[in-house]
Amino acid sequence: RSGLEQSRIHQIPWGIDIDAFSPDGARTDARDWGVPAEANLIVSLRALEPIYRVVDIIEAFAVIALELPDSHLIIGNDGTLRDELTERAASHGLSQRIHFIGKLSESDLAPLLRGASVYVTASEVDGTSVTLLQAMACGIPVVASDTPGNAQWVLPGRTGSLFQTHSADSLAQELRQMLGSP
Repeated sequence: RSGLEQSRIHQIPWGIDIDAFSPDGARTDARDWGVPAEANLIVSLRALEPIYRVVDIIEAFAVIALELPDSHLIIGNDGTLRDELTERAASHGLSQRIHFIGKLSESDLAPLLRGASVYVTASEVDGTSVTLLQAMACGIPVVASDTPGNAQWVLPGRTGSLFQTHSADSLAQELRQMLGSP
């Protein structure tokens, strides 16, 4: 009625399916992406767009990569920065340990998250991130940028940790701590 074409209207459901996103269930075999079976997986599912600061995740991973040689970063989404971020990973010599797997179907997300050691989001704009909630529902510890939205969900020492937004060094420190903690 407002003049917008029906095909341009998308309804986005709020919240997550807690039956689909739980600690129990199938796990993705990351070897399909060239990741060793025993690797510690850091997973990010944010769009490859400037506001989601995936560049900070790559930079933080570059900081910890030498000291944590069994860690791999899986980036599961797409966006306008894909080529730039792929080149950045290569410039650090990390093309074999940073895996860009593209956008996954909703049914593939829970198995991927269940196999992760940690889920990370570096967004500068989060209100309530659905992928953050999905990771938490799968029982995966999270490392999230310290935005007001994330701070409502991430309880340091209980459900994950927060790092200073826009700081790859702060993120690296939290990832190092998270991956070093049983």
